[in-house]
Amino acid sequence: MSFCPSCGRPVVDNAIFCPSCGYNLQAKPQGAQQPPTSVSAPAMAGAGGRWSRPVGVTIIAVLDALLGLLMLLSGGAYLGVGTFMGTFGGPMSAFHGLVAGFGVLIFVAGLVTIFLSWGIWSGTSWAWTAALVIAILNAVLHLLSFSLLLLAINVIVIVYLLQPNVKLYFKR
Repeated sequence: MSFCPSCGRPVVDNAIFCPSCGYNLQAKPQGAQQPPTSVSAPAMAGAGGRWSRPVGVTIIAVLDALLGLLMLLSGGAYLGVGTFMGTFGGPMSAFHGLVAGFGVLIFVAGLVTIFLSWGIWSGTSWAWTAALVIAILNAVLHLLSFSLLLLAINVIVIVYLLQPNVKLYFKR
């Protein structure tokens, strides 16, 4: 079995183009039977030649899904409290729309977070870009607020997403 010199994925020996990235395999040197040095084929190749998900990507996707579920629950709670506040009248009822609106925003953000976690789990290219942009924005936010632990977590996520095997999983 040979490997594509462009993306490192396995290809059949008589293929003209790589089925993953479209690289012209006829242009490769005849002796190239190993993947590129930046890609570790045994670590990336799973059963049946399919690419397996890196463990860190799985962890990020699961944590994002849990965060999304938590946001759905808290958004629903704010929506319920806001609706409940409006039934009593008095000074608290003036804020019921604000609280309920905040709940709707959190609920929608939870749906988006769950959709992002699915994209990360699936290895879609747009999810890698979105996760990287969100991690960078969060790092800047936590740097400005002097939240060093959260800053460190976001820097770790950024560095991890830029690793060659992770970028390869996301077809980057």
